[in-house]
Amino acid sequence: LTYNRNNRRRRRTVSSGPMLTLTYDSRNNINNPQTGNYANITVHSNLRTFGSNRDWQSLQIDLRKFIKLSSNGRHVLTFWNYNWFTFGSKAPYFDLPSTGWDTYSNTGRGYIQGRLRGTNMLYAETEYRFTITKNGLFGGVVFANAESVTDYPSNQFTTILPAAGLGIRLKINKISRVNFALDYAWGVNGSRGFFFNLSEVF
Repeated sequence: LTYNRNNRRRRRTVSSGPMLTLTYDSRNNINNPQTGNYANITVHSNLRTFGSNRDWQSLQIDLRKFIKLSSNGRHVLTFWNYNWFTFGSKAPYFDLPSTGWDTYSNTGRGYIQGRLRGTNMLYAETEYRFTITKNGLFGGVVFANAESVTDYPSNQFTTILPAAGLGIRLKINKISRVNFALDYAWGVNGSRGFFFNLSEVF
């Protein structure tokens, strides 16, 4: 919903249409992977025929890699690449790619949700995960990420916002290896804050 102060009306935008998703997953555990790869490609076609206000499309590419650095799995290096593009007619503002606007609102630790928004988005993150206690109850992470969206009206990638942080992990379930994640991250221009998650960020 968008609000116009001049005419005191609310205007609703609708994005609706078929979606195609292709997924490859070789992770040894979806909650806390130590090895494997993950790839997800989603194409969403918003069409007036299906009730959408405009005909426009989006493409989301989600790629992840997990490398076990020790035989016991106590040290893991991870990589995440998330790219989001829009095509066709101008997409509604609140449907545009944005910080923390992914499925689980995890991109861009170090910045508030919606900090960057544009017609296209590039995102990359790496995280080093390690176990602190022998029984696996406590662990930690160190991470860094960078994101960029296209500027208006040039539609060019001109600005990159980096961020970095660290966090602790508390094992909630040994069988499923689900962790409670508490992170603190720093961005640029004084941006910083705590970030919570049940299970790993990616």
